[in-house]
Amino acid sequence: MKLSIIVPVYNTEKYLKKCLDSIVIQTFKDYEIIIVNDGSTDNSSEIIENYTKEFNKIKVINQENRGYSGARNSALAVAEGEYIGFVDSDDWVSPEMYEKMIQATQDGAIDIVSCAYYRVYNGNDYQLNSNQYYVEFLNSHKEKTFFHGELILDDAMVWNRIYKRELLESNNIKFPEDILFGEDTYFHRCALLATKNICYIPEPLYYYRQGRKGAQTTLSDRRNLSYITNCRKLYDKITNEKDLEYCNHLTLSFCAFGYERIDSQHKNEYFEKFSELINSRNTFKVAFPKGNSSSILFNLRYTVLRILHPIMYFSLKHQNKFLFDCVIQTRILIENLQIYIKNFIK
Repeated sequence: MKLSIIVPVYNTEKYLKKCLDSIVIQTFKDYEIIIVNDGSTDNSSEIIENYTKEFNKIKVINQENRGYSGARNSALAVAEGEYIGFVDSDDWVSPEMYEKMIQATQDGAIDIVSCAYYRVYNGNDYQLNSNQYYVEFLNSHKEKTFFHGELILDDAMVWNRIYKRELLESNNIKFPEDILFGEDTYFHRCALLATKNICYIPEPLYYYRQGRKGAQTTLSDRRNLSYITNCRKLYDKITNEKDLEYCNHLTLSFCAFGYERIDSQHKNEYFEKFSELINSRNTFKVAFPKGNSSSILFNLRYTVLRILHPIMYFSLKHQNKFLFDCVIQTRILIENLQIYIKNFIK
């Protein structure tokens, strides 16, 4: 079997049919669907049962709630496909998504294939997320170090990708069940550190629903502290100095991302814990790979990171929260400027 598509489900009855409909009509046919009913208490179980009766490609795992990581790990344990794909049960995919991604594997020569995607707001507002200029950046490198550009710059979700199962199993790559946020990032970064080749499809093939009530991406409370555990786990995977440099950058990106979204009453604790993590490292080198792209926005983002990350590191190392807050506000300002430029170009 060529492909296993893993769908974790927890109380998404409102969106589940659209999700499953988009998978069962795939133009690629050599696949299985593994649905993990992760302790749903709504009508999701009945919807899953109805699809199971109609489509023989579906396997179902029913379990008590273990979260996204636990659900995905349960499916990985029984997956038979040469490649693994993931679809969140409130999202949907293009009918030709997996046919195009499997074609891009070059008969199994490629470990990871990624594609562009749409962020979907309010059900009908589509925002394209494409990293075609990031591909130019990757192609400007001749050594494996170019993968670290993705460690710094790329989104790290798993649902717009397929992974070679052999890569995951031989490197014991699983989703961490002891963190609440960033499990996708940990999984994908570990795969990047292990892989020798990746491929990118600039066409948007996945539809990522944003702002759903109850979704993890909308939470802003103390659970964001899980990003610190995420970083510690990634450090445990590092085997060489070059990987370490870029894992340092990832730690700074995590720190900024979580700090921006965590609620005000926990910001001090968040800053202090990341400061402790930075100071626990014997050395903390930061270095960016050189690369170029024809995108003004891409080059702007990359330049900003090259400037802000050393300052952010200094503020954390010396526990200077005022300077750190200034860096965060600058990041937000630059991000808003990028959005404005992007909309202006359109």
